[in-house]
Amino acid sequence: MVVLCSTVVCGALEIVNPVFYPQSTVVLGYSLNLDDDVYSGDVVGSVEWAVTPRWSLLLASSYRTVSYLYEISDFEQVHEYMDLETEGFNRSYVGFKYAFSKYAGFESVFRSRAFGGDTKELYNGLKSSLLLFIPFSQRVFVGGSLEWTKFFERHNFEPGRELGGKLSLVWQPGRWRIEDVILFRTRYEDSRNLNLNEYYQKQKDQYNGVKVRFAVERKFISDQNPLSLGLGYQLNRGHLFGRETGHLMDLYLKKNF
Repeated sequence: MVVLCSTVVCGALEIVNPVFYPQSTVVLGYSLNLDDDVYSGDVVGSVEWAVTPRWSLLLASSYRTVSYLYEISDFEQVHEYMDLETEGFNRSYVGFKYAFSKYAGFESVFRSRAFGGDTKELYNGLKSSLLLFIPFSQRVFVGGSLEWTKFFERHNFEPGRELGGKLSLVWQPGRWRIEDVILFRTRYEDSRNLNLNEYYQKQKDQYNGVKVRFAVERKFISDQNPLSLGLGYQLNRGHLFGRETGHLMDLYLKKNF
């Protein structure tokens, strides 16, 4: 499955998948998201093509179909409900994965900004990751990664660089597949507003964030030509620009080749 990694900003879609060897898969699903007080739904698709057993090409994107704001203001239970009328593509990813040994690899992914799917995800980025593979047995696989992300300036604003780490476990008993992933990320460098004088450019927006995901899949048809149905839940804990916490549930089909 494609590894989708980028900033912990809530409001834009990021499904955190386990670290695994290069493989050929196609995933199509639908996700329901709650980020702060914004409820949204996205069509999610990803493709990984293993050109050889050692390296693969990655492509992933999502299209936001609906987005609503619902919040309770003050202690008098004043309800506000608004259709944000936000539709379009969220961030998209294109990159490659290379396993230079049985136990280690490298991944590089370019992440494009959103095109109508999210009004806050405005910046392109490039993520580089060192991957760790630990095949405990035929059924149990542990993966890990260390990642570094750089963002590109746009409209005279440059988001700060980020560091991250991921630990994942994949257990495959029979026709079932169970995934558990935890991702920690920190923005260690202040973003810069280049419209201001140099002394005032730093935005003091360093932060730490965590995402935890659990997913269960079941294979159908045959072991030689499998089609999997999966259900995932993801909890996001972070804090950036006053926005924190999030939940994501997704139902998806995955085809292995």
